[in-house]
Amino acid sequence: MRPAGVPRGAPAGASITPNFKDANIREIIQAVSAATGKDIIVDPRVNAQVTMYSATPLSPKAFYQAFLSILSVYGYIAVPSGHNIVDIVPNTDERVMPGINLPKTVSPTSDEIVTQVIPV
Repeated sequence: MRPAGVPRGAPAGASITPNFKDANIREIIQAVSAATGKDIIVDPRVNAQVTMYSATPLSPKAFYQAFLSILSVYGYIAVPSGHNIVDIVPNTDERVMPGINLPKTVSPTSDEIVTQVIPV
């Protein structure tokens, strides 16, 4: 079954216009996986009804950024856990700090979670 927000036969990397009304968050996760080619593992505690509207087509990268915002709104985070694998888990331990000294690969306007190890 192909998620409603991703057209049937849409090649990976093609722009999409995601529109979801009261969709189970898992449908959006499936659409993100189909659009980005990422393998996504979902914690069983992840559950929400989500509405997302986009007036214009989004690139897979922009869709993923919007998805990260959705996760944040509903109290979840995406944790990279291997090559092209992302775990979606409840956000119970995230500490929000200003984006100082971010790696150049991370945009300061991104909702991406960055873990920084501080030696003591």
